[in-house]
Amino acid sequence: MKRRFVVMLTVALLLIILSANVYGSWREVPDLGGRTVTIATYNVHLIDNYFNDGLGRGRLEMVEEMFNCNIEFYELTWEGAIDTIMASHMAGDPVGDIYSFPNHWMVELASQGALLPLDGILDDEYYASLPGMHSRMRELYSTFQGKAYGFSTNDELERDNDVRSGHVMYWNKDMFAAEGQPDLYELMQNGEWTWDKMLEIAKALTKDKDGDGEIDQWGLDIRWGAADFVQILVLTNSGSYIADIDGKMTFTGNDDKVLEAIQFLHDLIYVHKVVGPTNSFGKGQAAMGRFAFANMNAKLSFERGVAYWPMGPQADSHVLPLWGPRLAALPAGVENPAAMIAIVNALFEVTSDYRDLAAYEEEILERYLPYFHDFESYEVMAEMINNGVMTMVLPGTEEIGWADALNSAIEGNTSPKAAMDAIAPAMQRLIDEIYN
Repeated sequence: MKRRFVVMLTVALLLIILSANVYGSWREVPDLGGRTVTIATYNVHLIDNYFNDGLGRGRLEMVEEMFNCNIEFYELTWEGAIDTIMASHMAGDPVGDIYSFPNHWMVELASQGALLPLDGILDDEYYASLPGMHSRMRELYSTFQGKAYGFSTNDELERDNDVRSGHVMYWNKDMFAAEGQPDLYELMQNGEWTWDKMLEIAKALTKDKDGDGEIDQWGLDIRWGAADFVQILVLTNSGSYIADIDGKMTFTGNDDKVLEAIQFLHDLIYVHKVVGPTNSFGKGQAAMGRFAFANMNAKLSFERGVAYWPMGPQADSHVLPLWGPRLAALPAGVENPAAMIAIVNALFEVTSDYRDLAAYEEEILERYLPYFHDFESYEVMAEMINNGVMTMVLPGTEEIGWADALNSAIEGNTSPKAAMDAIAPAMQRLIDEIYN
C-alpha cells in the first residue's frame, strides 16, 4: 500500500510539472516560421500612431524579426466586439491570436468559454516581472472563477495602462482660497479627508453668487451619472457589490458599507443639493469634480489640485477607484500561447526583460508632468499609482433590473436597504450562474 501511494504521488507530481510547462515559457522567443499573428483590438488607429510616430517607432519591425513572424491588427468595434469574438469562437476561427480589451470584456468572454486560462503559463515570476499595479493584476482585474485569463499589456498607452482608468478628484484651488476653505492636501496628510468633511465644504461652497435666487456655484460635479458615481463611494467606504464569502461569490449590495454609500449620494443630491450639472467643474462653477487619469490634460482656466476621493466612515485609508484596466487575453485553442504572451511582452515592453521596473513611477509621472499645477499633485499621484481598487465585474445586470433598483434607491423612491434586498435574489442567481 505504501509503495502504491508513493507511485501515485510521483505520477501526480509529474502531471503537475508537465501541466505547468505544456505551453512553454512566457520568456521564450521562439521562431514562428513566418507565421502571421493577429492582434484584435478596438483602437487600431491609436496603435498605428504609437508604432509609426510614437514611443513605439521601429518596435513592430524589431519584434517581427525577433519571432520570425508577421504581426497584423484586426479592428474591433466597441459596441460589437464581444459578439464578433463570440461568433468567431463558435465558428472555430477566432478573429485574433491575441485580444486586447478592458477587463470587463474578459469576464463575459471567459464565462462563455471563449478564452484560454493562463495559469499553466503565467507564474509568480511573471507577475514579479511587472511594474506597479500590473504586478497585482491577478487580484485586481485579470482573474475569473479563480483562474487567470488576462496578462499585462500597455497597448498605445505607453506606461500607464493600469492607472489610466483611475478616478481622482480635482479641486478648484482658486475657489477654495477665495472662499476660505481648507487645503485638501493638508486634510489628506492629517487623515481628515472624509465624507463628512467633503460634505461640509460642498455645503459651504454651494451658493447663489449673483443673487437671482438660483444656485450657480456647486460643491460637486460627479459627471457620468449618479449610478456610475456611487461605485466610487462604495469603494472609498471599503465596500463591494460582490465578495468572496467562505469560498462562494456572494451579493453584498445590501451590506452596510454599500447602503451607506447609496444613502450618502442621495443626501448629496437631494437633501443637501450640493451636486451641480455635468461639466460645472470644468466651467469653474463647482469646487470639486470627478476626472479620470486619462483626463489629466484637460485645459482649465483656474488652478487645479489633484486629490483622492475622501474616506467613508468604514474606511481607514484612501484608495484609487479603477474603472476598466486594459489587459491582453488569448482565444481558447490558440496555437503556441506562450509565444503569444512573449510577443506582447516584447511588442509593448511589458516585463522587466524590456523595461526598468525601478523607473516605472517616474515614467508615468513624467507623462503627466506637463499637466500638474502644483508639486503636491505630483506627490499624491505618485502614491495613487500603487493604491488601485475596483469592484468585481458582473455581466448581465441590465437584464435583471440592477440599474433601476440602484437609481430608485439613489433617487429616494425606495430606501437603499429595501431596493437592495429586493434585487438581491436576482443578483445572486446571476452571480451563481457566472461565478459559482
